[in-house]
Amino acid sequence: MANPRTDRFILPDEKTARRYGLLNVMFGSILIFMNLWMAIFFVTADSLGGTIDFAVAAGNAAIQKERQNDLVRWQQIEANSTDATLREDAREKIKQIQARPVDAITASTMGLKALQDRRVKIYNAVETASGLALNGLMILAGAALIGLREWGRKAALAVAGIKLVRLAVLVGVSVFVMVPIQVASMSKELIEVKAQMNGAAASPAMVMISPQWISAQSMAGLILNALVASIYPILLLIKLNNARVRAACHSAAKPMLKENAR
Repeated sequence: MANPRTDRFILPDEKTARRYGLLNVMFGSILIFMNLWMAIFFVTADSLGGTIDFAVAAGNAAIQKERQNDLVRWQQIEANSTDATLREDAREKIKQIQARPVDAITASTMGLKALQDRRVKIYNAVETASGLALNGLMILAGAALIGLREWGRKAALAVAGIKLVRLAVLVGVSVFVMVPIQVASMSKELIEVKAQMNGAAASPAMVMISPQWISAQSMAGLILNALVASIYPILLLIKLNNARVRAACHSAAKPMLKENAR
C-alpha cells in the first residue's frame, strides 16, 4: 500500500504581497518627502532664533524712541507754554511717562535656539540621513515586492526590523539627551522673557509653562510618535512572514503551482 502524500501545497497569497509592496512604496515616498522637509527646516531654523531676537530688539528700540520723543515733546510744552493750565498738564504727562514701566516686546523662540547646540545638530543630521536611506530602501523593497521577488520580501523585512531598532535608539537618545537640552533652552528663554516684562502680569499661558510642563509635553510627544511609527513595521514583520506570502514570493512557488494544477 502506497504511503499517502504528506507534502502539503500552500496556496500563494500574491494579493497581500503586492498590497504591502504598494504600501511600502507609498509610505516610503511620503516619509522621504517629510525627511527632506525636516532637513530644510533644520537648516533654516538654525538661524531663525537669531532673526527673532533681531526683530524683537528692533521693535523695542522703536518703542523706546517713541517714548523718548513723547517725553521730549511734553517737556518742551512745559518749558515754552505761557498757559499755566497747559504747563500743569504737561508736568502731569511727564510724571506719568516717567513712572510708567518701559514697554517692551517679549518673545520666545519656543526652543528653536536649542537647534544651535552641536549635539542637536548631530542628532538631527543622523536622524535625517538614516531616515532617507531606510525610506529609499523601503521604496526599492516595495517595488520588488510588487513584482513578487523573494529578495524584495526579505529586504522589506530587514528594513522594518532596522526601523524598529532605529526608533528605539532615537527615542532613548531623545529622552536622555535631546529633551534635557530643549527643556534647558526653553527654561532660559522663559526667564529672559519674564525679566523683560518688568513686573507686568503674565498671560495664563506664560504662567502655565514651566520646565516640568515642557518636559512632560516632550515626553508625551515622543511616546505617541514612537507608538504610531512602530505600527507599520510590526504589521509588516507579521504579514510578510506569513507562509502564503512567502510562497507567493519564493522562486519555486509558480512551478509548484503549475505542477499541482495538472
